[in-house]
Amino acid sequence: MNTHVSKTKWTSVAIIIVTALMLFCLMMAGVRSAQAAVGVTAPSLNISTASFPSGYYALGNIVIDEGNKGDFPIAAASTNYTFTISAPTRFEFQAGTGSVSVAAGGDITSISMTITATTITVTYSSSEGNRTNGDDIITISGLQVRAITGVATQTATKTVSSETISGFGNPTVVANFTSTLATGCNHTISLTDNFDDGWNGGTVTVTVNGVPVLTNITLATGAGPQDFTFTAANGDVINVTRTADGSYPGEMQVSIEGGSSNNILPTQQPIPAPGTSVLGCCAPTVPGLASYTNPSNGVIDQNVCGISLTWDAPTTNGCNTASSYDVYFGTSATPPLVTNTTATSYSTPFLTASTTYYWKIVPKNAVGDAAGALTWSFTTSATNPVPGLATYNSPAAGATGQNCCGVALNWTEPAITGCNAATSYDVYFGTSATPPLVGNINGTTYNTGALSTSTTYYWKIVPRNSFGTAAGAVTRS
Repeated sequence: MNTHVSKTKWTSVAIIIVTALMLFCLMMAGVRSAQAAVGVTAPSLNISTASFPSGYYALGNIVIDEGNKGDFPIAAASTNYTFTISAPTRFEFQAGTGSVSVAAGGDITSISMTITATTITVTYSSSEGNRTNGDDIITISGLQVRAITGVATQTATKTVSSETISGFGNPTVVANFTSTLATGCNHTISLTDNFDDGWNGGTVTVTVNGVPVLTNITLATGAGPQDFTFTAANGDVINVTRTADGSYPGEMQVSIEGGSSNNILPTQQPIPAPGTSVLGCCAPTVPGLASYTNPSNGVIDQNVCGISLTWDAPTTNGCNTASSYDVYFGTSATPPLVTNTTATSYSTPFLTASTTYYWKIVPKNAVGDAAGALTWSFTTSATNPVPGLATYNSPAAGATGQNCCGVALNWTEPAITGCNAATSYDVYFGTSATPPLVGNINGTTYNTGALSTSTTYYWKIVPRNSFGTAAGAVTRS
């Protein structure tokens, strides 16, 4: 039996199918739009302090991750766009402390940040006129925050921007802050005398955040130690001032121990106003992140003779002072550990031309290592510093009547500019106009040994170093 479907019926089926496809596309577009919005990783910070304002505390990374191309519109190429993050009323940022970076492979090609006590302003731009690259991820790190006016739970929010960023409107929360009033912990100041006869009328006063807690204390007799306790919290400013000299102020000594028996002020002579200040600490913690200073991230045309990597010590809250730094350096994007140093700089060895190097600094102390250290890079210049040419001294060019028992070939090392010093010399010598290599020596004289009579000899000196050999050396006879 044959079945016939009318043209009208087929048309109705087609309309149903097309309508269904359109609805599916609209639904998927809605899903994509929902997925495309910027995502924000908002860190939380708890500040426990004995008084306000508190010390500064390290905030975790704020990460702003584009959900899809176009969340950061960047309508015009090479044009600066900005967005601003505002601190809540009872907290403030440490001005000038922190850094911003952007993931490689996205459209944002330039980014910087300005930090005041109340605002963070991020400025970014792209070399692209259209959105053609991958996901843009902005990371704000190294921020320090303090509580300024009493117990509070508040948020830092994005408050303004010069373009509309999908999913990152005002006021998007970028960080959560809580402050609590802590009782702190006992700190101990020890008074000693290095002549074993007391302080002879000398006194010191101890303040916490400017408030006296021990006034005109003294070591009455003997060498000590005589201990006095007071309460302070992490990051509180503890000041010790010599308020009376006594007969022998040079014999007076003080030291301070915080919570967990950690020494926060080594034994020293107390000084008059303004005295000596340290930060209170109840329990040591790992350091914060260092701030890299040189070379700038991504900089090119760096000196192959080697450069100095420099950084600033992390801001300390009294409990997280860095005692040393692990230096990671090399040509891998995950560079190897090369040294540990107490300095805030590292001088690289000689480098290879037209090569990208990566470096990372990890502050550390007895508790552990800082978390989340960034890796920066730089690229060297295209020229290797090979040596210049040696200056031939003797024998003179074309000299005759030379001693057949042997001749001392002598030359002067090339002039040195930068790191292009010659470390050795290839010596070419023989009866051919293109003499063979007979050796490599470190000095500037080569003894030929016995020679044939009535024979013309040729010689050439090619300086070399770890970068290569001099170009254009001439042959003498």
